[in-house]
Amino acid sequence: MDKFLAVREVAKRLKLHPETIVRYIRQGELPALKFGRVWRMERKEVDKFIEEIKQKKDVKLLAMLTIHSDKVKSWKETVEFKFDKGNGLLK
Repeated sequence: MDKFLAVREVAKRLKLHPETIVRYIRQGELPALKFGRVWRMERKEVDKFIEEIKQKKDVKLLAMLTIHSDKVKSWKETVEFKFDKGNGLLK
């Protein structure tokens, strides 16, 4: 297994455009080394970057749920769908 990954490999893994990966590198969010004209990232740094993104999303979600917990009592109270079987429409 290679120790370093190319921008395209990381982009494919994260399902992002390669330019997005380069932007993360330039902003200092994703550590990388430049060899000539190409960027290379260590596999362990990419894995660490992915974990940090997951944690940030979890923290944001937790904060959102905490802020709105008093407003949302239950899913059933918040959203009620009644399906009219006759015409297939939601009421």
